[in-house]
Amino acid sequence: MLTLHYSVHFAQFILQDILFPPAPSQPTFLHSMKLNDACVMELGAGIGFLATVLSPHTKQYYATDIAALVPLMRKNISKTSSESSSIPKVVALDIDWVQLHTASPSWRSHAFLSLNADIIICCDCIYNAALIPPLITTLNHYATPKTSVVIVAELRDEDVLREFLSSWLSSNNWEIWRLPESKLGKRTIAWVGWIRR
Repeated sequence: MLTLHYSVHFAQFILQDILFPPAPSQPTFLHSMKLNDACVMELGAGIGFLATVLSPHTKQYYATDIAALVPLMRKNISKTSSESSSIPKVVALDIDWVQLHTASPSWRSHAFLSLNADIIICCDCIYNAALIPPLITTLNHYATPKTSVVIVAELRDEDVLREFLSSWLSSNNWEIWRLPESKLGKRTIAWVGWIRR
């Protein structure tokens, strides 16, 4: 079942900061991320909703998911995109976490693109414990010390979320902070993380 509920709340939260910024003395979520100068990579982009909403406010946006969803993503993105440059601002790519996870580390660098993302977004993709190791491997493959990783999840299964967070913390030299619950709603949890230098 494909649901947009949490992507819509996350987009609303981001757009609120962009379109109606608080006073300069108040901290904002996006201030430190500088979204308009960022190369953003979205993992598990689904039908491309966040890509269509957030990409106008980014330098470059890579919407990624399994191969079966990429044609629909491209179709949705093309309907809302007004490209005037020869280099598209929004690109839909096939990145299968399970394939990346099962590939040898040496093969990963050959088989999977290096995107140098400033921000990695993963919204509402943590619902199956079997996908946790592939997601962690994917985060570690694409994140660098300059990358901010934003994870947004529905509070479905506490054990799965606990397992994800524990795996994420122990997988690398990550520093992870939880966003206040008031920002995204009661049934949502969100973390921001980066690899310590």
